[in-house]
Amino acid sequence: MFGDVNTVTLLGNITNDVVVRYTPNGKAVTSFGLATNRRYKMPNSEEWKDEATFHNIVLWGNQAEFLAQKAHKGTRIYVTGYIQTRNWKDKEGKTNYKTEVVADKLILIDRYDKTGAP
Repeated sequence: MFGDVNTVTLLGNITNDVVVRYTPNGKAVTSFGLATNRRYKMPNSEEWKDEATFHNIVLWGNQAEFLAQKAHKGTRIYVTGYIQTRNWKDKEGKTNYKTEVVADKLILIDRYDKTGAP
C-alpha cells in the first residue's frame, strides 16, 4: 500500500504586512498572502509571459511572531507545508471555503528587517 502525499513548496513575495493574532489559549498565528510567478513562452512566438498566483499562508507559534517582527509586504520567502481547505457557515447559513497552505518551515530570503531580535 502507498500513503498519500500533501506537500507544498513555494518561493515568492509576501503580498501584505504580517500581523500576529493570538488564539484564546495564547498561541500565536498569522495568515498572509504570498505571490508566486509562473513564466512561460507563448506558443508560436518568442514572447514570454508571467502569470501570478496568490496563495493564502497560515503560520503558527514562534515562527509567526518571528515573521511579523522581520518581514513586511514584498519580503521574499521560501515556504514548505501542506494544503488544507477549511469551511464555516456565515451568519446567513451559507457555507464558505478557504484553501490555505499551513507552513511548517519558512526561510526569509531577502528584503526584510535584518536589525533587532533574531
